[in-house]
Amino acid sequence: MPGYHTRPHITFHVPPEDLPHPVESESDLSPGDFAKLAHRVISVWCLRTWWNLRRTGFECTLSPEFPDEGIVVAAACAVPLRYQTNNNVLHVSAVADSPPRVYSHLNVFQNPAQLKRFGVEARRGLVRGVHIPHWQQPRLVERDRRRGDTVRVAAYLGAEENAAPFLKSPEWKRALAKRGIEWRMAARDAWDDYSAVDIAVAIRDPGGLPYDHKPASKLTNAWLAGVPALVGPESAYLALKQSGEDMVVAQSEGQALNALTELTERPERYEAMRERAGERAVEFTDETLTGHWKNLLEEVAIPLWERWMDKSAVAKRIWQAEALAFRAAKSVSRKILPGSG
Repeated sequence: MPGYHTRPHITFHVPPEDLPHPVESESDLSPGDFAKLAHRVISVWCLRTWWNLRRTGFECTLSPEFPDEGIVVAAACAVPLRYQTNNNVLHVSAVADSPPRVYSHLNVFQNPAQLKRFGVEARRGLVRGVHIPHWQQPRLVERDRRRGDTVRVAAYLGAEENAAPFLKSPEWKRALAKRGIEWRMAARDAWDDYSAVDIAVAIRDPGGLPYDHKPASKLTNAWLAGVPALVGPESAYLALKQSGEDMVVAQSEGQALNALTELTERPERYEAMRERAGERAVEFTDETLTGHWKNLLEEVAIPLWERWMDKSAVAKRIWQAEALAFRAAKSVSRKILPGSG
């Protein structure tokens, strides 16, 4: 009868190729598995979320196929852009870097700017958008506290091709050496190791592009490791700024050099940023983010599923037609060309 429902099954859709090995339960996985899969969007957003939820006893399952009933959480890149689910499904889409799926009922964004851009799709009270931060780097190694408040090593911990060109130049390395700072471009297998890093540098583009589809992971990982960060003016970073100690923002090589020079000359400023990193870190632990996901599923997704199930077949078809028209209009107005994702 309308208005009465038992608790829906909650399923995380993860294709077999995004599993490190066959998985029957959460005990089949370890942090080491996620370290190997850190570059795979589906593994990060769905497999790891399922794993963290199951470790708290939360009832949810894992499926290599897209189910035909209940609440289904799937990475946007795992399904076609215009994928239409069974009418008994509430589709929760972990958007990541992709465009939101046309017919998803609930979108999870990794950058608040995405929420502003796409999260207003509230057609007939069903589509919603929420921001949940990216999971932290697996097996993160914190900065050695015995290093004190002297800046001796600055590092970029990420894909080298994404770093600002000046960070890869010999001139940059020499300029830092003159200031008593060793510069490191961390190898892929060392992206989790902040033990000997004093400043984490995360500048992607000297042109100051906002990168509205990218997460704030390099900043939040630095905070979790107890390391102050020098970042570019990306929207995900700026959205997290609450005080001057949260981060230093630099767009150009000159600004970055000036910022690092100040931190070497003012250890009290470095200490304040280091202490602030520890304060902000609690917002991005696995425990905190798992709580966000539990709240999303219990307080948002289940009520949405109940409202969806109360709709008639005709009302659902109307909703789907409006979803397609809404996306087409948004694509034209924003000059977006939808792809397969």
